Amino acid sequence: TASGDPAVSSWAPNGGMKSVYFDGTGYYLTSNDADYSATNGAFTFECWFFISTGDGIANRGFFHLKNEDMDGTNDGNGTGFALNTAGSGESNFKLEAMHGDGSFDTSTTLNNKAIFNRWHHVALTRDSTNMNIFFNGTLVTSSANIHNKTSQYLIVGGHQSTSRLFKGYISNFRYV
Repeated sequence: TASGDPAVSSWAPNGGMKSVYFDGTGYYLTSNDADYSATNGAFTFECWFFISTGDGIANRGFFHLKNEDMDGTNDGNGTGFALNTAGSGESNFKLEAMHGDGSFDTSTTLNNKAIFNRWHHVALTRDSTNMNIFFNGTLVTSSANIHNKTSQYLIVGGHQSTSRLFKGYISNFRYV
């Protein structure tokens, strides 16, 4: 379900792909399939993203899998997994993977990476013991993870609340 007016675009990392533009102020996508129990085992979330120079990057979510909808009107406990950005600019761009109590499973600062004005691939994976973040195909951080969640809502283009919405393009978001 779309909130706001996220626009499908032919602007994408590879020919034949599409993307969705999120404006950072009210656009996001939700699914309340109520069957995301695979997060109790191995899983992968991945997407391509593009952020323009000057776009705010602190606390912007790629996705959040949780037990409450984006406005927090359901159970309010915030459980689940999220992958979001942090930092104040290109020199300290940070990727964080968190779970529902607000603590971080793993995070990494991608110092001095050319983040803006190009497509990048990001993946959050979990095997039986570790939470991993990959950036452009390279493992950038890993930590032990034993947090199991059963979540109902998948939000693409945001995390935690509507004050942490992604600004830029997301292409080929996938959960397996």
